[in-house]
Amino acid sequence: MMKKFVAGLFVLSFSMWRCTSESEVSTEVCFETQIKPIISSSCTQNGCHNSVDREAERDYTTYEGIIKDVKAGNHAGSKLYKVLIDQFAPMPNKPFSRLSDSKILTIATWIEQGAKFNPICVSPPCDSSNITLSGSVRPILDLYCGQCHNSNDPQGNVDFRTYDELKAFVEDGSLSGSINFVSPFSPMPKNSSKMPDCEIAIIDRWIKQGAPNN
Repeated sequence: MMKKFVAGLFVLSFSMWRCTSESEVSTEVCFETQIKPIISSSCTQNGCHNSVDREAERDYTTYEGIIKDVKAGNHAGSKLYKVLIDQFAPMPNKPFSRLSDSKILTIATWIEQGAKFNPICVSPPCDSSNITLSGSVRPILDLYCGQCHNSNDPQGNVDFRTYDELKAFVEDGSLSGSINFVSPFSPMPKNSSKMPDCEIAIIDRWIKQGAPNN
């Protein structure tokens, strides 16, 4: 009963979103900049759905692997969506955190829009002014790195949860080196392409400003 209730809440919230958006200009969810970062950060950790471990015979590092669990135009019937809202065994598995409602809704919207691989993605102009840790850098790290490095079991012992822990990776150069795919640092996000240039520029500018805790 609880499982049906929780699932119903997501169906209701999505229905309300559709009614609201019909009177507004349609915004297409972009696979490359919105869906892929969520999936890569949440589902392709060590031992999970990556090209090496292939847990449950699934590889979510590519669009082709992800779309196998998607019914385009039917988010409620898509296995990818259903495992995210499962009340008793949600994905990602513990110790990783359940996806936020907003991320689940983004995935549902993408599926309803046809689960396209490369829709025309309209990005706002890159604004690297007035950068703050809380308002600029943290949202990027949450999207691209959150499930791996903001959890109780951080991958590779790289923990971004507190400012002091994050600052350590700023000072040794590994944060900038990893997101810029500079050797010898491990390219991050793992099992994915580089972050968009704007996101990298924002983080690098914050670092050049002294990485303030603001």
